[in-house]
Amino acid sequence: MNEHQGPLLVEVFLNGGRIKGLCRQLGARRRLLEVLNSPEEALQLEDAAVKLTVGPPRRSHALAIEKKSIVAAIPWETPEQARERVLSAATVGRSPTAKMPVVAFAPPYVIEGTAHLPPGAATHKGMLHASSPLFSHFFSMTDARLTLPDGSDLKLPVVLVNRETLSALDRLEPAAKAPAPRG
Repeated sequence: MNEHQGPLLVEVFLNGGRIKGLCRQLGARRRLLEVLNSPEEALQLEDAAVKLTVGPPRRSHALAIEKKSIVAAIPWETPEQARERVLSAATVGRSPTAKMPVVAFAPPYVIEGTAHLPPGAATHKGMLHASSPLFSHFFSMTDARLTLPDGSDLKLPVVLVNRETLSALDRLEPAAKAPAPRG
C-alpha cells in the first residue's frame, strides 16, 4: 500500500475492550499483518476511539498499543486500499499459504474462519496448538465470524489473530454434503 493513500482504519480487540483508530505505520507495500509481525513492540493508532469494559468511551489523539495485548485486529480498508493491496500482491507476490478452516478460542472472543498457514500445514495431523511454529505471531483468518462477549457476531472478510492470546484452536470439519437423492 502506498503512503499517498493515507492511513488505514484499524480496529483492535483487547481482553477488556476495543480501540479503533488510524494506522500510519504501513508505508509502501506493507500490510497490517506485516506491521503486527514486525519487531516493533507497539501498534500506533491516531485519532482513536477507546471502548473498555469499564468506564465511558474515550477519545485519544495518539496511542501506542502493546502488540502482545491485542487479541485480534481488523483492517478496515477503503475500496482504493483493497485494490492497491491486491495489485501489490500480484506484482510483488507474497508468501504462499495453505488454507484451513478453524475455530479460535481467544477469550472473551471466538473467531471462526479460514486460517492462512504456511504450506504443508493443511496436511498437519493431530490437534493444532496455538503455540505451534506453524503460525506467525499474528496470522490471518478470512471469511471470518468474530463472536463478541455479548454474543453478537461480526462477519468480516479478514481478521488478524494473535496466536499468543489463544486458549485453544480447533479445525472445523468441512460442511457435510447432503446425500444424493435416491431415485
